[in-house]
Amino acid sequence: MSKNSSAIEPVDLDDEPMFPVSGDQLSVGSRAPDFAFKTAVGEVSLTLHSLLSNGPVLLNFIKGTWCPFCQTHMGRLNKWRGQLKGKSVSSVVISNESPAIIRAWLKVHPMDFMFGSVVDPKVFSSFGVRIDDQAFARPATFLIDSNGEIRLIHNLARGSRWESTVGHLGPAHKP
Repeated sequence: MSKNSSAIEPVDLDDEPMFPVSGDQLSVGSRAPDFAFKTAVGEVSLTLHSLLSNGPVLLNFIKGTWCPFCQTHMGRLNKWRGQLKGKSVSSVVISNESPAIIRAWLKVHPMDFMFGSVVDPKVFSSFGVRIDDQAFARPATFLIDSNGEIRLIHNLARGSRWESTVGHLGPAHKP
């Protein structure tokens, strides 16, 4: 499989800053930090970089499946899957909830992408995402190319930059 990072056009969403943030915020062009997570279904341990070996990753952090903003965002993610078809992009949603809580939510709200559980708040803060109880809940999304470079940072509002970035992903890689 070819790992051609030039297949994704860099996009900086200055007018749509990622929120919430704490500490140092990653930016478009930054290398995404690796982290381990446990899948909600099957409770398999994976890493972000292991997913990147299969192609780009659409990484989504949510405060929890209970969060109304996050639920709205996950509904959008389901719609975006159509735009990502044929582009070899893995989608994963990361929550600090336990795999059992996520599985219970998925029984009522089936989704067609991977959900993962991370309990270490340092993982969230390494991406500039706050998950503490006092933080205003809003999901954060990162489009990361297969070389680990962040190509898009996005919050709730989706604009034309999303479409133009997804359009530059190109067709799926053939193994």
